[in-house]
Amino acid sequence: FSGLAGNSGGEGGKSEVYRHFTQMDATTGNYATMAILMAMLAREKTGKGQRIDLTMVEAATAVQASRIGEYLATGEQPALMGSGTTTVVPSGAFETEDGTWMGLEARTLPQWQALCGVLGLTDLAENPAFNTIAGRVAARDAPSLRGGFPTRRPNLRRRRRRLARCRGAPRKAEEAAGA
Repeated sequence: FSGLAGNSGGEGGKSEVYRHFTQMDATTGNYATMAILMAMLAREKTGKGQRIDLTMVEAATAVQASRIGEYLATGEQPALMGSGTTTVVPSGAFETEDGTWMGLEARTLPQWQALCGVLGLTDLAENPAFNTIAGRVAARDAPSLRGGFPTRRPNLRRRRRRLARCRGAPRKAEEAAGA
C-alpha cells in the first residue's frame, strides 16, 4: 500500500516483493516510541494527555520520503538501485573477491580518500571530480567510477580493520552538507 515494494529491486531490474517485510514492524515501532516519548514530554510540561495516531502505512511512507520526493519532482518512477542510494556514491553492498558482500559508504572527503586508500584506488581518490558527494553521484555511471570502484573486488575481509578506521560521522550539519 505504501509503494515500498515497488521501490525495491536490483539495479536495472524489476520491482520485487520486499523480502524484509518485518522492517515495517520495527519502523512503525520506532515511530510509535518517538510519539509516546513526545506525548509523555508534553504531559510533563502541560499536564495534558496526548492522542497518538499512527499507521504502518504512514511509517512505510515516511521511510521512503526521498524516493517519493524524486517521483513528485520528476513525475517518473525512481530507478531501482538495489542496495545503493540516489544521494551518496559509493553506498551499498559490494561483492568481494571471496564472494562475500560488504556494505560500504563514503560521505565525506576524508572518508572517500581513506576508503580509496584502503582499496588501493589512489587514481580515484586523487580525481577532483570525485571530491564531493555531488561529483560522485553525477559520475555514478562514468566508466572511471563504475569500472574503478564497484567492480574491482579486493579481498575486503583482509582489510576489514583498516576499513573500520575509515568510518566516521559528521559532528556538525555543515560538515555533512559540505561533504
